[in-house]
Amino acid sequence: MNIKKHIKTSSLLRNHKAVSNLLKNTGENSETGCFSEKILLLCLFLFLALSVSFHGSYKVSGIIILCSYSLFLFSTVRKKIQLSKLHITFAASIIIYIMTLSMEIIIHKESIRELDPISKVILYAPFLILLSTLKPKILAIPWGFALGSVVLFLVAFYEREALGLPRAGAGINPIQFGNIACAMGLICFFLVNSQNNKKIIMLLIIGGLAGITASFLSLSRGGWLIIPIAILLLIIQHRHSIIRNPKRALISIIIAFSSLSFLLIQTNIPSRINTINHDLEKMADGNNSTSTGDRIAMWKVAFNIFTDNPIIGTGKSDYLLTQQQKIDNNLVPSRLKDYNQAHNAYLDAGARRGIIGIAGLVIFLLAPALIALKHIRHKQVSIRTYAYCLFILSLSFSSFNLTQSMFNHNSGIIMFSMFFIILLSGLNTEKNANDLSNYHH
Repeated sequence: MNIKKHIKTSSLLRNHKAVSNLLKNTGENSETGCFSEKILLLCLFLFLALSVSFHGSYKVSGIIILCSYSLFLFSTVRKKIQLSKLHITFAASIIIYIMTLSMEIIIHKESIRELDPISKVILYAPFLILLSTLKPKILAIPWGFALGSVVLFLVAFYEREALGLPRAGAGINPIQFGNIACAMGLICFFLVNSQNNKKIIMLLIIGGLAGITASFLSLSRGGWLIIPIAILLLIIQHRHSIIRNPKRALISIIIAFSSLSFLLIQTNIPSRINTINHDLEKMADGNNSTSTGDRIAMWKVAFNIFTDNPIIGTGKSDYLLTQQQKIDNNLVPSRLKDYNQAHNAYLDAGARRGIIGIAGLVIFLLAPALIALKHIRHKQVSIRTYAYCLFILSLSFSSFNLTQSMFNHNSGIIMFSMFFIILLSGLNTEKNANDLSNYHH
C-alpha cells in the first residue's frame, strides 16, 4: 500500500511540476511571445494558403518558414521548448523512413540525390517545435486549410475553363495536384466538428467542396478512392449530433450527397470513371494499349522484381534496367520507358528496397494514424477533431500511394509532412489547453 501511495504521489508531483512550468512559460515575456506568434501565424497560414497553387509555391512559403527559425535565437523561446511523445513519434517515423532510403543508396550504390525529397522534411521538422512551443492561435489552421482549398479550386477552374487544359495541375503533376487538393478538402470537413462560429463552419464546408472539386478537375481517379471512406468516418465523427438531432442530420446528408452528385455531373467525372471499364474491356480483347493497361504492366514489373529480391530490393537503377530489358524483349508495352516509377508506392518501394523499404514507407504513412488512435475517443471535442484530421491524413496518403508514388515528388512528401506537422501542433495545443483547464478546476 505504501509503495502504491508513493508512486501515486510522485506521479501527482510530476504532473504538478509540468503544469507549473507550462503556466510559468505562458506568462513569460509576453511582448516577445506576441511577436513570435505573429511570425508563426504568417508562416502557417501562408503555407496552407499557397499549398500547391503554382509551380514552386511551397518553396516560397518554405523560405519564410526557414527564416522563422531565427526565433530559436531568443532565450525565452528556447526555455519554453518541451518535447512530448507526439514529437518523438513524428521524429521516429521520419528517421526510420530516412534509414530505408539511405540503405538503398549505400547497398545499391544509388545517387545521393535520392534523398533530396526527404531532406526537405528535415528542414521543415523544427517548425513543429516552434508551433508546439509558442502555440499560435489555433484558428489559423481551419482558415488556412479552407482558403488553401478554395485557391486550388480557383486555379483548377481557371486552367480547365479559361486555358482549356484537359487536366488541372497548377504546373505540377496533375495526379499530385488532385490528390493534395482532395486531402485538403477532406481535412476541412473534419475540422468543422470543433467550430462554434457559423462563419468559420460555412468557410470550412466551402473549402471542403472546393478541394474535392479541384481534385475532380484534375481527373486524378486514384485519389477518389478515399472519399467513400471519408464519408463513413465523418458520420462516425458526428454520430452524437446525428443521434441528438436526426432531422438536421438527414437534411445535411441529403444536401451533402446532392452537392457531391452535382459536382460529379458538372465535372464530367462519370465519363472519366467509365474509361476504366472501356480499358478493361480492351484488355480482355487482348488490347493493352490503354492507361489502365500500362499501369497494370508497371505493377507486374515491380512485383516480379520484388519477389526476386524480397529483402532489400534491387535499387532504382537495376529496377529501371530490368524494366527496359522487358521492353526490349516486347514483354511489356514500350510506353513504359516514359515512367521511372511503378505508380504504386508500395510496389515501387518493394522493388527498390524490398520488405525493409515497404516497412519504412508504411511506418511513415501510418504515424499520424497511430497518434490519432490514442486521442480519437478523448472527451474534449477539439482534441478528437484533430485526431480525426490526422487519421484521415494518414488514410488519404496511404490510399493515394496505391496508384501513385506520392513521395517520389517533392510536392507529395512536403505536403504530407507539413500537414502532419500543422495538425500535430493543433492537437498538441489543444491538449495543453485541456491540461491547464483541468488543473484550474
